[in-house]
Amino acid sequence: MAKRVRVTVDGMVYHAVLLENPLAEKISGMCPFTLDYTRSGEHEYYAALPEKAAANGCPDTMKGHRNGLYYFEGWNALSLVFRDCDTAPYKIHQIGDFEEDIAAVLEKMGRSIHILCEVE
Repeated sequence: MAKRVRVTVDGMVYHAVLLENPLAEKISGMCPFTLDYTRSGEHEYYAALPEKAAANGCPDTMKGHRNGLYYFEGWNALSLVFRDCDTAPYKIHQIGDFEEDIAAVLEKMGRSIHILCEVE
């Protein structure tokens, strides 16, 4: 069974199902953590993780999709994508998908948000 994380934003709870790969496992192993996320490019919120995570052997892409959870190794950043995007020339690694439409809420949020991430 796939692992899930619970992400709390402004008192609202959302759930992401993680892909089964070493990168998702490493990031879930850092939980629980709280981070201040910054809005970027009108398509995501991102924050540097508390520990370094290696993406070795995990598939990469330059296309992020709405309600996706991604990792950018260059900044050791976990990103919550709220609009489909092209990150070229930067490669990102998908680690999961939100079950709920978190994007609808994130689109309306301000420049920065505070997030709690926990394993379920």
